[in-house]
Amino acid sequence: MNKKSIVVIIAILVIGCSDNKKPVIETQQAPKDSITFLSEEITKNQSDPQLYFRRANEYFERGDYAKARLDYEKSYQLNPKSSLLLFNYGNSYFYDKDYKNAIRLYDLSINLEPFHADVYINRGTCYVKLYEDHYAAIKDFSMAIKLDINKQLAYYNRGLSYSNLKEYEKSIDDYTIAIQIDPKDAMAINNRGTTYFYLNKLDKACEDWKRSSELGNQLAKDALVKQCK
Repeated sequence: MNKKSIVVIIAILVIGCSDNKKPVIETQQAPKDSITFLSEEITKNQSDPQLYFRRANEYFERGDYAKARLDYEKSYQLNPKSSLLLFNYGNSYFYDKDYKNAIRLYDLSINLEPFHADVYINRGTCYVKLYEDHYAAIKDFSMAIKLDINKQLAYYNRGLSYSNLKEYEKSIDDYTIAIQIDPKDAMAINNRGTTYFYLNKLDKACEDWKRSSELGNQLAKDALVKQCK
């Protein structure tokens, strides 16, 4: 995925993912020891998919993705019609870098509910990480933008994929929109600078690297020192 010609700059090109670890519907506030509380509730009612879903989300928040998957699977067996559940279930694989299973679950989520932009962002990210398939990724990122025109991460990721395909003008357009949505996104600013560099527009590249470095991006600072006078 990464180019090799300018190592100091290329390291900034990192694709992002989206997650939604919280259930959409949660009518009861769990106490501090929420996993214990939910486990007790599950023993009382083992057929409630929301209880398993909520406990899975708690495990997810703690980074215990394996336990989260056990509960997501149980919740799915009880309620196979929840696109949010499948999205979160897929995310548990994503964070363990099992992109093939993540894609499988994102596919199921999209089949149930094809209007959730974040699922397309994450599936597109998996296509890049697993197959380096930027064409498939761009298709998904574009769908996410169609569903939510202000989805900053979709523009950022699509800009990265365009850059990897050497479609630099399109990459710059996407990074620019991402920066308009979030003017303090140092990575997007830095990546746009890199893309200007590929187009031999050093003045614009240095301007972006300076702006990004002022926001704390160390690699932008390194690029300034090495490439800008």
